[in-house]
Amino acid sequence: MKERDIHIGFLYANDGAVGRYRIINPGNLIQQRDNGMEVRFLRGQIDHRDIEWCDILVVQRLGDSWAMDLVNIVHQRGGKVIYEIDDYIDKVPKWNPAYQWLHKSSDTLMRIQEIMRHSDLVTTTNEILRDWIMGAHHPMAQPYNENVVILPNSQPVSLIEYYQQSCRNRWEKRDTIRLLWHGSRHHKGDLQLILEALVYILGKYENVELVFMGSPPGDFVACLPIDQVHLVGEVLYDWFYRTLWILNGDIALCPLMDIQFNHGKSDIKVAESALSGMVSIASKVITFGETIKNNETGLLVENTNTDWIEGLERLIDNEEKRKTMCKNMEKKIKDEYNLDKNIVLWEETYRKLLKE
Repeated sequence: MKERDIHIGFLYANDGAVGRYRIINPGNLIQQRDNGMEVRFLRGQIDHRDIEWCDILVVQRLGDSWAMDLVNIVHQRGGKVIYEIDDYIDKVPKWNPAYQWLHKSSDTLMRIQEIMRHSDLVTTTNEILRDWIMGAHHPMAQPYNENVVILPNSQPVSLIEYYQQSCRNRWEKRDTIRLLWHGSRHHKGDLQLILEALVYILGKYENVELVFMGSPPGDFVACLPIDQVHLVGEVLYDWFYRTLWILNGDIALCPLMDIQFNHGKSDIKVAESALSGMVSIASKVITFGETIKNNETGLLVENTNTDWIEGLERLIDNEEKRKTMCKNMEKKIKDEYNLDKNIVLWEETYRKLLKE
């Protein structure tokens, strides 16, 4: 007699990149595979029928006032709870908009910490976050949870390739070299690192243009020459990869401040850019250290004006080098950060939890 499928409920944070990368993309792929698992997505509401149905409830970034009650009810019904988190929420900088509800004395932060302590498992994106959750960053720290599994941010490669095949008309460049930054207002402090370097580069090279996809600070953009700058604005995730491909960039800008909060970030921008035809120039911080092999799969530079300028000049002046590094990184992403391959990590994690 066939065993009943494992029921996994996903209570996810949003329909944007965080929800898609960590919950929706892997959840959809799990549902499509012949793996003895059944998936149900829960957004905005959950009732007793959902709770009774779930063998495992995965909750993402949940810090609402009712969240702990939900965890207790799932446990009372015999289910398991997984907390999914991908940010170093104890170290949010004051310039980040999330600081207003994740400062040290905030109720939301304390609720998240409590939920992690009472979850059966915590999943996250990298070793820095795993060690923080397990209390390894300070000798006096109490772990939020000692059962932590890394599920690396992985790219839906087959879906991206499908989008690219359906978007044959890319933005023409002729002899133009296109720099591209994509991100949200949560990177205000990071972007400020390269303002002076960009002013210099755009002044030196008339054939270089800069494209912002997302929401850069207005005062930052105002400092740049208007005739060499293009603003695309925020793009819904369903159009994200198609738009990144259509923009036809050459060099992706990935500045990050060397602070603890950013140490918990993943190298996702580098991966997205490589699959969209761009080589990345990134801050030489721990966040990018494992993925980018300097001068082979991208360029790592110190966060000084001189280093950013020299790095950009090297990439701008050497088309062959740019393309070689991009192809090397694209291969690395498809081999190591491909969701079509890595989905087994999610499935193995869920099966193991039910056996514990």
